[in-house]
Amino acid sequence: AIRDQLQDALAAFSSEVVLRVAYFAEDEASIAQLIRQAYYDTPVAALGMPASEITLYPDSGSQRVVEILLTYPEESEALWRKSDLLSAQAGTISAAFRGLDARSTALRAASELRGYAAYDPEGGTTAYDALVGGSANAEGLALAYELLCQQADVTCEVVEGTRLGQSWFWNVVQTSSGERLYLDAVYGDGLLHTDQELAVVGYQWAGAPAELSGAAG
Repeated sequence: AIRDQLQDALAAFSSEVVLRVAYFAEDEASIAQLIRQAYYDTPVAALGMPASEITLYPDSGSQRVVEILLTYPEESEALWRKSDLLSAQAGTISAAFRGLDARSTALRAASELRGYAAYDPEGGTTAYDALVGGSANAEGLALAYELLCQQADVTCEVVEGTRLGQSWFWNVVQTSSGERLYLDAVYGDGLLHTDQELAVVGYQWAGAPAELSGAAG
């Protein structure tokens, strides 16, 4: 529930979130992680990770108030303008594959993305950089891919982990049958992969099944 509230706040570029939470046993670090997760769940508004200041009242107890102050990299007016442009561009691109089944949509979205955005390891980190600016790093391409899938009503998330030992971002999509499959918008081969296939070629991430933790080695 906190993550949902944070996602709404980030989508509106809100500078303050205050929540009264019952049975809360977490700390500031857990809230910071929820902010990070909510950011990657909202690609149309993920235009630079905001700095956060988190305060819990009182210091202990089962019912507490969580106050979160968010500072964005740009003024809200500029962020709204970018978000509107990004949403329009993503809508135009995704119109080409709306109505397809989830698997076909996921593959077509990757193909369309390659036609609009080039990979630049030193490039920007947002979907705006990719779809409006024309290039982005792995993080930006993963957010752009997520946004295109969302526009076509396909469940998609950004995955943060490592590829061959280096920090990396890619995506997981859910097919119509409920299967979770992965795609790397940078080094993808136009196919969707299982978690076992991804781990074997050097990807590691926190949500991988435990039995895959050493597969990349």
